[in-house]
Amino acid sequence: MSKHPYLRRMRQTWFFRLRVPSDLVAVVGKKEIVESLKTSDVGVARQKGAERFADVNAMFLRLRSGETDLSAVEIERQARRVYDDTLDDIQRAEAAGQFMSSDPEFVGGRNAHEAGLNASIDNEAEAIGDGGDVGLMGPQLAIVAQRLGKLPDVRSPSYEGLVLALHRARLTAAQTRLAALEGRTLEPPAAFNPAALDVRGKPRGRISPLPANGTRFADKAAAYIKEVQHDPNAKLTEQTRGQYESVYRLFDQWAGAPTLEDVDHGRAKAFLDAIATLDPLWGRSPATKKRTFAEIMAKYGNHATGLSNRTINRYSVALSLVWQWAKTDVNPWAGQQRKKPEGRKVEKFPFTADELKKLLDRRPAIKPGKRDTATTLPWLCRDCPEPC
Repeated sequence: MSKHPYLRRMRQTWFFRLRVPSDLVAVVGKKEIVESLKTSDVGVARQKGAERFADVNAMFLRLRSGETDLSAVEIERQARRVYDDTLDDIQRAEAAGQFMSSDPEFVGGRNAHEAGLNASIDNEAEAIGDGGDVGLMGPQLAIVAQRLGKLPDVRSPSYEGLVLALHRARLTAAQTRLAALEGRTLEPPAAFNPAALDVRGKPRGRISPLPANGTRFADKAAAYIKEVQHDPNAKLTEQTRGQYESVYRLFDQWAGAPTLEDVDHGRAKAFLDAIATLDPLWGRSPATKKRTFAEIMAKYGNHATGLSNRTINRYSVALSLVWQWAKTDVNPWAGQQRKKPEGRKVEKFPFTADELKKLLDRRPAIKPGKRDTATTLPWLCRDCPEPC
């Protein structure tokens, strides 16, 4: 699939397949990542493939930086994946008639299934009360480790936060399905990881809903372009406008529709690091405007040369202008400029006496039509017996 190059179909099943960058092969332990997406549905494969692609690229960035801790937003992202996966597992079990229960009062059927869900709820709630049960969460931690390449240190706060967030995700999935069987609707919480909530109690980063205060980056970027184009003296050329809109769209998709407040210096740098691996010609195709960030990275990422620092700086400036225009207290793009190569130092020098002697040592056959430098110099050089 040209729009989803990381997807491969083998018989009736879709697989995720992505080449590992040469500088990370020794760390990852293989040249290519190939995993079954466990579906024959192309729509499901596209969704799962895009999610896996984002995970793998985040893993590549972490491995390059040497960072092992997970951010609060990343923990929340993984918890939501476990929540969705757990719901899918429960419903697949129902469809296959695999109703299991540890309660001897029930031996099968819906009652047994509901009892099994209640038992799962009790187990997860007890584990949360005890501060997490790594043994109970082992299979999910193994899946997360595969997605991220490596888990945080078991003694770190982010590891404890991850385990508790996964417990809450599984607890909520069981509660949600049990409510559905009873004819009720149960909405998941704003976040499975409390640290992923900001001071207003709203989710941060990629999981954020559209904020009521209107500070979503995409909205501000569009408003900035509109205002600049309205002023004839500050109006951007169509080429520059297209470049700005492309980088705004890339960043918005990469960061998951963030607000201006969600973006800090580290996140800004991570984005620049991510796009630095793009093919320098990635934006030449008109079809690029219709491609998602994941599709662009799959098609043009991990390039041997990557973007020049000059191009990366241009993208950084374009993003910085949005924060300047919005008059935020902090501009995360400040100080993100990368070192540019020094240009050639070329100066103009006057003719030496010997060079003038060569030019004027004989009378030319034809005189110049005008007495000016532009006409005379080529005329003199044409008749010069020796090249200067």
